[in-house]
Amino acid sequence: MVTGGYVRSINRDLTNRPDGAHVRRALEQWWTRAAGLPWLPLALVVVILVLDAVSSQVPFHVLWTGLLDEPAHLATTAVVLLALAPRWCARHPGLSLVALAASTLIDVDHVPLFLGVDAVAASSMSRPFSHALLTPLVLLVVAALWVRARPVLAAAAAGVCLHFVRDLGTGSGLPLLWPLSSTDVAVSYPVYVVALAVVAGYRLVGPARPSRARPVPRATSSVG
Repeated sequence: MVTGGYVRSINRDLTNRPDGAHVRRALEQWWTRAAGLPWLPLALVVVILVLDAVSSQVPFHVLWTGLLDEPAHLATTAVVLLALAPRWCARHPGLSLVALAASTLIDVDHVPLFLGVDAVAASSMSRPFSHALLTPLVLLVVAALWVRARPVLAAAAAGVCLHFVRDLGTGSGLPLLWPLSSTDVAVSYPVYVVALAVVAGYRLVGPARPSRARPVPRATSSVG
């Protein structure tokens, strides 16, 4: 009956509400499909250029600058992951999302600076000391000790490192070698963009998908 089918459809829709698990699965499915698009990393480089062009025309503001900078961090991380490790991204979408999240969540350490706590950085113009290689190193040490959380922590460490890739080419750089040195390490913005473009270009010319293993011929025995 039409009525019965309609009721079953409503029940199915109510059962499949977009809770956290459904949202996560949808994101993982989207990311898996994205890993099969060779042109996507290069398109994301264009997105980064647009975001940075808009940001350069907007006076600094914590909210507006953040709304432009954080998507550019996500895009930078996605470019590197999708271009250099598309097979890994397709096989481990959940860990890929962890890396993407970590590449933006590290900026939470700016909050004390915005609240006037200058001790977390060398100066008010510098990024916090936690923007150093020590942070992903600590994550990797914990990952080595905590076996059950090792994949997640390792993915988070990778995401933090990819966050640093963008920070090297924007602003004043970052205190990469802290606590050994609080001097900011930086490269020019064109170097950052060209490096991303080269990585994205590699995805276009590199292997697009895993090669299929050749079937092993069955051995035939002759009876003599």
